[in-house]
Amino acid sequence: MPVGYLRGFMPRPVCIHSVLRTTIHGRVSSIALKAAIDDVNSDPRVLPGRRLTISIHDSNYTGLYGIFGALKTKYLEIPSVAVIGPQSSELVKVLSQLANGLHVPILSFTALDPSLSPFQYPYQTAPNDLYQMKALAAIVSYFHYREVTAIFTDSDQFRNGINVFGNELTTKRCRLSGKAPLPVDRKLTREIIKDRLTKVMSMESRVILVHTYFNTGLMIFEIAKSLGMMKRGYVWIAIAWLSAVLDSTGIPPKNAETLHGVLTLRPHTPDSYRKKAFARRWKNLSNESIGLNPYGLYAYDTVWIIAHAIEKFLKEGGRISFSGDSRLSNINGTRGLSLKTLSIFDGGKQMPKSSFNVIPSNISSSNQRLGSVVWPGNTKEKPRGWEFSNNGRRLRIGVPLRVGFKEIIMQDG
Repeated sequence: MPVGYLRGFMPRPVCIHSVLRTTIHGRVSSIALKAAIDDVNSDPRVLPGRRLTISIHDSNYTGLYGIFGALKTKYLEIPSVAVIGPQSSELVKVLSQLANGLHVPILSFTALDPSLSPFQYPYQTAPNDLYQMKALAAIVSYFHYREVTAIFTDSDQFRNGINVFGNELTTKRCRLSGKAPLPVDRKLTREIIKDRLTKVMSMESRVILVHTYFNTGLMIFEIAKSLGMMKRGYVWIAIAWLSAVLDSTGIPPKNAETLHGVLTLRPHTPDSYRKKAFARRWKNLSNESIGLNPYGLYAYDTVWIIAHAIEKFLKEGGRISFSGDSRLSNINGTRGLSLKTLSIFDGGKQMPKSSFNVIPSNISSSNQRLGSVVWPGNTKEKPRGWEFSNNGRRLRIGVPLRVGFKEIIMQDG
């Protein structure tokens, strides 16, 4: 039982587990998740006689280290009816196997790899990157650009997003003409970024998409400015990581000039009374330590999705109970890792069926016009979007002086 609960005197607790990282999304989401738990528990119409609790874990790792790090800090050792997160698609692919074995559904609002199948991986409670890539392709087409170069983190989520972006460009009669992959954060250096940007400078396209984490993105723009790539003639587009920085922490003064003229996207969340009321509460909830961004709203809604799913499950005769697995008892875990303590949620396979109302995505079909843009170099004149390649040879055409010629010989040189 969670600390502070007295058996027999307090409503029966129902635990949700959350796996987050200490990032902007993680900090905002943790505040929003706790606020949603308090709001659910204070509403007598939802889950009467029960209280939701949440156990938030900072994964702090990716890949294999994230799995063992999470397990060693009691991940899923607390009997849970749902897991929220983790943030990265790589980690979710493995942790979902553990959760599926324990019949615990996973819901995520940040692991938005468009290739994730809802039948194998988490329920996505925010629009996945397919919709963001559609919007980016529409922006490129709107400004009549035909070629784009992508700089991205070389991980499943970002790589698959770029692949989808390339496909969406094709539908607009545009193309992804160049790719500059970057290693994940732990292996990334300024020298690697500089090398990739130098290669991008040698390409003809001056329309550049940055699809990565916010720390990496800020470093990319800082180095790009030092290389003279934030001047007139360039077009820079950043995905929603930049708008999350703007909403939550603002742009540090040292980066303000660097980011001048960069286009970015912000996930659309429809206006409503509840949204405005939550935004008004945010200063007190966060102690003004960080601003609210759309992923905080997705986190808040995810808790309510789970609460309503549990309520429906109970009304249809389901029971919240847990049991052990004898097969796990016979497996010796590593030091500090006790597999026999893991519990299977007995009703986990039944609860998701027609219970999770996942947030839909809307794409407007109406003709919308974008406002005027101040491009890099502090100009309102739309950049051409391409330059002659620096590493190529110009085509030379020989034209005879006399009319009576028999052939033209063209030679590159």
